Amino acid sequence: MPRAFAALICLQSLSAVASGQTTETKPAFEIADVHVGPPARNPFMRGPILRGGRYEIHVATMVDLIRTALKIDAARVVGGPTWLEDDTFDVIAKAPAGTTPETARPMLQSLLADRFQLAVHKDTRSVPAYALRAGKRTQMKEAGGSGDTGCKFTPPAPPGPGGPPPAPPLLSY
Repeated sequence: MPRAFAALICLQSLSAVASGQTTETKPAFEIADVHVGPPARNPFMRGPILRGGRYEIHVATMVDLIRTALKIDAARVVGGPTWLEDDTFDVIAKAPAGTTPETARPMLQSLLADRFQLAVHKDTRSVPAYALRAGKRTQMKEAGGSGDTGCKFTPPAPPGPGGPPPAPPLLSY
């Protein structure tokens, strides 16, 4: 059951995604199978694995697949339906001879465009961010060049007879 969606990707620049109309043939896997995976509480993508012409990704959310195909940070994928981060997919494909992990990325892009009608739109926009800055009355001191940090190792006391096991070592500052 294919689902169509568009993902908006906030980027300063993304040169890997081609823009405009081209007449060249897009790279594609020889054959590919995409299955909806079982529900997972904490999906953890396994792959991509390219071995002997077989390309595999398991337990990947759509955000994982987009991140892998476009080589971008998942936080830059903005918008889309909720299932982008909920549903998991398994991708098993046969890659042409001589395919490398880098040349498989455009093939995965083509697969996502074909099977899910993925439309990617480049955009630049302001996003919330935090900056750590020193205040007006900073109490930080310049580090000395001696390399002495003032940290001292305190070894644990030996256990008494029949007493509890020793506590892990502590660092005192």
